[in-house]
Amino acid sequence: MRILGFIFFLLILFLGATFAVMNAQVVTINYYIGTNRLPLSLLLVIILGVGGVIGWLAGFWMWVRLKAENVKSNFRIKSLEKELSHLRTHPVNESH
Repeated sequence: MRILGFIFFLLILFLGATFAVMNAQVVTINYYIGTNRLPLSLLLVIILGVGGVIGWLAGFWMWVRLKAENVKSNFRIKSLEKELSHLRTHPVNESH
């Protein structure tokens, strides 16, 4: 299994290196406060990284919200189980 992971790592490394060589031309990036010149491959890697971080943050926010909901639900379940246990131990008083 480790050999398979190592081969996969080498394949990704090789693809990344060939991608960088094939896209070595320099591009100018114009943004609001200035301009910058970067190789196209570096620009694409930066954009991919920024997109990954934004996606991770969005997923993390959803995970935190679901965790809080889970804690709240577990607290509600425990209180209902305690109430059910209490009701099972006390006899029912029927007064008609």
